[in-house]
Amino acid sequence: MAKGESALSDMTCTACQGSWPRQDHFIANLGSSKAYLHEDQFFPGWTVVVVQRHATELFQLAPTERAQLIEEVSLVAKILSEVYQAKKINYELLGNQLPHIHWHLVPRLADDPAPREPVWCVPHDPVLLTGSLLQDAINRIAQPLQQGTLESSASTTNSYQVASFWATFSPSSTRGYRFANTSRLILSVFLIHCLSWRD
Repeated sequence: MAKGESALSDMTCTACQGSWPRQDHFIANLGSSKAYLHEDQFFPGWTVVVVQRHATELFQLAPTERAQLIEEVSLVAKILSEVYQAKKINYELLGNQLPHIHWHLVPRLADDPAPREPVWCVPHDPVLLTGSLLQDAINRIAQPLQQGTLESSASTTNSYQVASFWATFSPSSTRGYRFANTSRLILSVFLIHCLSWRD
């Protein structure tokens, strides 16, 4: 194992064991992470995004893993903002109680009882959802999130297709280098536009 990297799993970790978050609160598999509805819904939409492999620090992830994780966190935050019409999304990455990378994404709404305070500092009785109320809350996030995941995947595929297209071309001489690069830029914009309309 390279220096700074972590194991794929740690069976002393409740996230790796699968005992936290609760499996009946599962929202979606995002790729490098999974999203779950937090047990306490006093702040409606409170969601946890948990990295699938064991790591305790961001620097333990490869650059590509970090980039993907941030994209997944951003996607969930965007969906939460739209679904709950949030005034602000709070992002919390702590890990003191559970040393496994997981983000708390908390929509702060217009009727927030303490909008300037972190959620941890707001005294309240936990709101625990069960049955149809729990499933409705999960579906409210899961459905637009699934659509957002598909759109993100399509965008990545389109970019890959453009890159593959250009891999078949190369300037035949130094003389044509500038012209080729300019042409590539113009046609790349055109191709991305066409591919996005194709789907």
